[in-house]
Amino acid sequence: MFGARKLSFDKNIDKNIVLCQAYNRMVASQVTRRLANSSLSYRIDWVGIPFFLRNKCRGASQVCVFSVNRCDYTKAKMIINELEDRYLRRLSVNHAIA
Repeated sequence: MFGARKLSFDKNIDKNIVLCQAYNRMVASQVTRRLANSSLSYRIDWVGIPFFLRNKCRGASQVCVFSVNRCDYTKAKMIINELEDRYLRRLSVNHAIA
């Protein structure tokens, strides 16, 4: 027991931030394909939208929320910005973090 070191974790573990929100399944599949092709780790959460708030979410009943590690945020944002305009219109990119 003496001399045993306590395990330390990297400071960036569990530091995911929201990259974007997709209001369409087709857009969500395009974003998933792009992030997977670029070998970035990401997390997908489907969030249900209450009926009276669907107007704010462009009529969607569910929103796909993509999260990435904060170290990969700039690379992932560049990948998202390379999508076609028809997909970007149905996507809400988080611009709060530079």
